[in-house]
Amino acid sequence: MENLLAHDGSATNIGIQSDAIDSNDFQQPVLMGDSHYFGDSGSITLFNVPPGEYEVYVYAYYPVSRHWRFIIGQQFRDIQDNRTFFGGYELGRNYVRFESVSPSSTGEIAITIDGLSLEVNVNGIQIVARSGALAGKRINVDFDRLYTSPDRRIVGAVTAVNPDGTIKWQFKNLNCDEFTGWPVAIMNGVVYAVDQIDFASVYLYAIKDNGTEGVPLWRFQLDYSYFGNVSPSVGPDGTLYVASARNNADNQILFALMPVQEGDVDTNGCVDDADLLQVLFAFGQSGTGLPEDLNGDSTVDDADLLLVLFNFGSGC
Repeated sequence: MENLLAHDGSATNIGIQSDAIDSNDFQQPVLMGDSHYFGDSGSITLFNVPPGEYEVYVYAYYPVSRHWRFIIGQQFRDIQDNRTFFGGYELGRNYVRFESVSPSSTGEIAITIDGLSLEVNVNGIQIVARSGALAGKRINVDFDRLYTSPDRRIVGAVTAVNPDGTIKWQFKNLNCDEFTGWPVAIMNGVVYAVDQIDFASVYLYAIKDNGTEGVPLWRFQLDYSYFGNVSPSVGPDGTLYVASARNNADNQILFALMPVQEGDVDTNGCVDDADLLQVLFAFGQSGTGLPEDLNGDSTVDDADLLLVLFNFGSGC
């Protein structure tokens, strides 16, 4: 990330980079809301930092007991107890503070992470300028937010890609956090994907590919899930299977959803005159992603019309 904003919205040239492996979400308030996972060691570097003196805060939390070490130059600070439940910001328990930190001659402040043989999760960084060009300003980096988007959230998306590699459409939902696992598509242009908002809010989305955009048809709430990490799959008869996976001793749940009716162009569960008219109006059209192209051969023709006629009345 480059050109981070200060707390008052003013621009800076400061950027941040890290060698984080993955991200996790603990659904805790503000800077404890999301984290970057580093394994048992790693580094975070602030670059293009103007000369001056700074305080540096590192927020790191995991909902079990941990002992981690963070190092800037010759200074080191330890976090020795995260506690099972987040009970507020506590120095030495879920954040550390470095004082009188100056950037290198190349404008860098490097933070070395030592997990002391344990896995490290860092939630956010804050630097406070005590002197220099940015004196009085604070720069916050919450790993759940991007400072280039109006709502400062990372928004999950399902992306459809054309055969030539260009983006066909993206389905984004500001109420979602991330789509986990892999989406699955069926012949009539419906895509299924699992979205995770928090531990208790996991949804299976059905998204219709209408050729120019992904249109949400419905969503089905799954039981509590440990960050989704599941992918739906379709059986030979069209039945959709999706799991609510957990990382504890609770029951694992597999859902089976009724298949979409063949010939159901508008995917409302009933093959009726609306589907017949939709195919007739699109008759002769060709291209990818046409909802009326029921057999997926890129042409709306008599074969698609027969699929509607043979299944007429199904599901109604």
